[in-house]
Amino acid sequence: MILELLMDNLFKWIEALLSLVPVMNFEFSIDGIETFLGYFDMVGFFVPMDTVLLLIGVLVTFETVKIIIAFARFVWKFIPIFGN
Repeated sequence: MILELLMDNLFKWIEALLSLVPVMNFEFSIDGIETFLGYFDMVGFFVPMDTVLLLIGVLVTFETVKIIIAFARFVWKFIPIFGN
């Protein structure tokens, strides 16, 4: 009960302080975003997405294999029993 009274007074003080802060409205235009999405749709219409996704998949696979090999070499060199 006392804690509730203290919290109520604290929030009244915070409300009074926040009422002094001016209201800020953030407005932005989405015309640029719509234009960008229009260009993206146009490119997506002309580019064969199956081929692009296949190439991206191959690149991601190669990079993943390279990371796994680098990690294995690190572990191999890190353990004194195995390496130099």
